[in-house]
Amino acid sequence: FRVTRPKGLCAGEVRPLGAEGLKLALDPDAPHRSNLPHKVPKQVLHALPAYWRGADLVAQPQIGFLAPGCEVAFEAVFVGGRR
Repeated sequence: FRVTRPKGLCAGEVRPLGAEGLKLALDPDAPHRSNLPHKVPKQVLHALPAYWRGADLVAQPQIGFLAPGCEVAFEAVFVGGRR
């Protein structure tokens, strides 16, 4: 992935979404919306780059997750693997 962090994004770090991030993103009681791609293996979703601030998931662009109060998201573009 090629990751771009816009200037307005809060301090944090990029690391894998993982099982915990996926659970946070899909929590039906949380004040946000995620658009989970259909029929994508969990292992692939766990490997997606996510933007974290400590233990808080801030953003994950492929599933459309953006935490409340966040105005901008980072960009993560898949650039390919082995050919």
